[in-house]
Amino acid sequence: MDFRSDTSPDVVADGQETLSRTKSRLVAESLQALNGPGRPGAAIQRAVDRCFETLGTWVRDIEAVLAQSDARYRTLINIMHQGLVVLSPDGRVDFANDTLGEMLGAPLADVIGRHLVERIRPEDRPRFAEALDSRCKGQAEPYEMILSRADGRPLRVLASPSPIIGRDGDYQGSLEVFTDVTRLRQLEAQLATSKRLEAIGHLAGGVAHEINTPLQYVTGNLDFARTNLPRLLTLLDKYEAALFLAHGGEGLEAARRDIEAFRRDHDLETVLAELPQALAESLDGAERVAGFVRSIKRFARTEGLGRQSIDVNEAILATVEMARSAQECPVCLETDLAENLPPLSCVPGDFNQLLLCLLVNAAQATEKTGRTDACVRVRSRLEGQNVAVSVTDKGSGIPPEIQDKIFNPFYTTRDVGKGGGQGLSIALSIVEKHKGAIRFVTEPGRGTTFHVTFPLGESG
Repeated sequence: MDFRSDTSPDVVADGQETLSRTKSRLVAESLQALNGPGRPGAAIQRAVDRCFETLGTWVRDIEAVLAQSDARYRTLINIMHQGLVVLSPDGRVDFANDTLGEMLGAPLADVIGRHLVERIRPEDRPRFAEALDSRCKGQAEPYEMILSRADGRPLRVLASPSPIIGRDGDYQGSLEVFTDVTRLRQLEAQLATSKRLEAIGHLAGGVAHEINTPLQYVTGNLDFARTNLPRLLTLLDKYEAALFLAHGGEGLEAARRDIEAFRRDHDLETVLAELPQALAESLDGAERVAGFVRSIKRFARTEGLGRQSIDVNEAILATVEMARSAQECPVCLETDLAENLPPLSCVPGDFNQLLLCLLVNAAQATEKTGRTDACVRVRSRLEGQNVAVSVTDKGSGIPPEIQDKIFNPFYTTRDVGKGGGQGLSIALSIVEKHKGAIRFVTEPGRGTTFHVTFPLGESG
């Protein structure tokens, strides 16, 4: 495939004009030689020589321009920050720029002429084959994949393809621009993690309350047990002494009166009645603390865990618990969860972060209305081959003039210092990363529903 740039239009026009003038001169001088005295053949030969000399000069000028154009083209291609590759219809590398070799850490001789699939991570090869097949149909959707560098390190690239169509309409391959997004994705992951940690920081007050209340049960009841258990032991000692006296037959009545007075003075009847309940409350309080800590641990999972199969409803309940604690002005949170949902393969921390963003937004929208009876509802359903989660608030709705901006990074309608406007942009990036979809339905004065779907069985 000839991949050089076209000759400059100005040079072509000048060449055509030169050729036209040369032809006219050749005809004129030939006619003059035929009609004039002397040897017409020699005159015609001289005219032809002059014409060819002119044409030779023009050809040399064209070649110089072509060489300059080719050098300029190669310079522009090779100084690009993106890798550029031309693929044959079957995915063989027909051309690659220097930048691609640098990105792969390999000489171009090891890249050109070989099939690109050899350098693609096995998990991404089906995606590449699907993208290549779509190119034959004239489609050019960007896609991401991970390539293997020569040193074995992964290289995540965003591929921007363009099909190459011949003059006869036949598919001749594709031109692909590879942008290294490895660092970008790492930064996004760090940002998502920092946002989760920030959310946990906002939860600190609520966490303290959630843990402090059951701990009060535990500490109060343990103090109750610590105070009264020695008395019970003393009572047992008195019973033992009374039994000893009973065997001796003397002082039994006096010992019995002493025991009754001790039980009455220390209200041991009440102690014996309340001690099992106190211990049960302590155990329940400890279980609540342990359960809440488990919820925090589930929510705070980081990217390092990678994709795992999760129980969607369990993740929803854990995140709802976090959202309840995050609210300075409590808003009712309701769940409507479908039974028997299949496990979902996803990054657990991403799923929790996405849901928390939607819940906090919904709670804030509902709080602004001042209604105390309004609830935020979380719903899970199975929709075909997708798990769907929706979050519905009873806020004032999203105004039409900002509906196309809500997913933009740093866009927020809150006051300065009240939020960075990253929540929904992070939610969108998480959904796209999992090849899902997110949309919203809003009605002024009635509220908004965000609807998120995750495909089942997606392993990308």
